[in-house]
Amino acid sequence: MNFVFLADELYWKGVDGSLSRCLSREDQNIALGEVHNGICGAHQAGKKIRWVLYRNYVYWPSMIKDCINYAKACQECQKHGSEPQVPAIELHSIIKTLLPLEVNLNTLRVLRQNELPVDDYWNAMFDELNELDSERILALENVIRQKESIAQSYNRRIKEKSFKIGELVLKVILPMEKKSKFLGKWSHNWEGPFQVIGTYSENAYQIQDIKSGKVINSINGKYLKPFYCWQT
Repeated sequence: MNFVFLADELYWKGVDGSLSRCLSREDQNIALGEVHNGICGAHQAGKKIRWVLYRNYVYWPSMIKDCINYAKACQECQKHGSEPQVPAIELHSIIKTLLPLEVNLNTLRVLRQNELPVDDYWNAMFDELNELDSERILALENVIRQKESIAQSYNRRIKEKSFKIGELVLKVILPMEKKSKFLGKWSHNWEGPFQVIGTYSENAYQIQDIKSGKVINSINGKYLKPFYCWQT
């Protein structure tokens, strides 16, 4: 049995025999808020919150899940989150035509043109012209393989994002938009929340500011991210 009653309080007994007090829903919210964004809180991630709570001998069954969701729903953490750096569209290979000068051929015509008789020289040059097409094809195939390898590596980092009408999102504060001169580098990287009110092709959306009602008619999905709310 992992739970015990002591002085009318329910405790959870850990594997090391230590007792952690089981918290009510109200006390859970107080504990999460104090650890994450209280006086001594440092806006830690969910697993770190759980570790701090464990060290203070408190427990409830869904603690690790609630810690992660609470940290994810913190508005300050969301607005100070890193700006999108991952590419949002796939890299497609663009094949550029190779010129003969771009193919480094150690040609017989160049090496022995001063030694050969005129007829032999022209025959050798004609033979090399016949082989030039195959050399070009081999070089082109090599370029295609290299570009496909680069595209494959690049596309592994792509994170597709899509949003539905009615969903709440945050919008990145783009470099051309004004940030707080007072806060400087401590300014938010994201603003909102906004609500998705329309969808377009090519991953574009129409969004509306929840507070002001301002509508942004078109913005690419790569500049948006989901907004999370903590349900008390």
